[in-house]
Amino acid sequence: MAVATGLALGIVVALLNEYYIGGVTSVAQLSNVITASVPTAVPALAPQQGDALLADGIVTSPLSQYSESFRKLRLAIDTTLHHRITEQGLPPQTVHKGKVILVCSALPGEGKTTSSIALGRTYAVAGLRTLLVDCDLRKPSVASYLKLPQDTGLISYLAPTAATTETSLTPILDHISDLAILPAGARSTQPTDQLINSAMFRALLDALRDHYDIIILDSPPLLPVVDTRYLAQEADIAVQVVRFANTTQGEIREAANQVRDFLPP
Repeated sequence: MAVATGLALGIVVALLNEYYIGGVTSVAQLSNVITASVPTAVPALAPQQGDALLADGIVTSPLSQYSESFRKLRLAIDTTLHHRITEQGLPPQTVHKGKVILVCSALPGEGKTTSSIALGRTYAVAGLRTLLVDCDLRKPSVASYLKLPQDTGLISYLAPTAATTETSLTPILDHISDLAILPAGARSTQPTDQLINSAMFRALLDALRDHYDIIILDSPPLLPVVDTRYLAQEADIAVQVVRFANTTQGEIREAANQVRDFLPP
């Protein structure tokens, strides 16, 4: 009886770990958890020395497995958007506008910002006019990753006082590619969901669509804050980043359901 009970408990724990509690350890497992295709798995790399970023490999090591994984992601995004345009029969003026890609994750620390930079550089080196917008107004990180000025940016443009001071936005060019970057600026001291869910932000995105082929939104984590759900409403497609064997399957599934619910049809 003791052996049988031990085996039964072991099986139950294994099943819970495989399907509910444990982190994701394979592409097939992740596809089952989020019920969506998983176009690529980014290989694990050793931490970079000095000021180098993992995303620098897109430019400095274009033939590496890391760079190839983001080219696969780009292909999956382009194919999905093309099929959606074909199926919906959108008018030409809509088809030729820039496409907005939301990069999100369930929790902090899953590699979302690094993935946003790498994906942006992937599009930029392919010759597309690409803009990366740091929309994590609660904890901006793109500027610090790329050693850019952090005094002004999206927050100062969207803040209520911006209308009187006529704050302008000027994207900054990436130091190793043609990727344009719009930092968030100084950390916000007011509820950021009000800034994201504003007519001014929607008008800004609409204007950016006329100037860029690809606009990538680096977003806050989905589960702790509400901002990304508003961002999803303005995106054409979403990319969810999942850290290997870290985030629980329940958290991954909940984040996927949330972004799926708020994406436009």
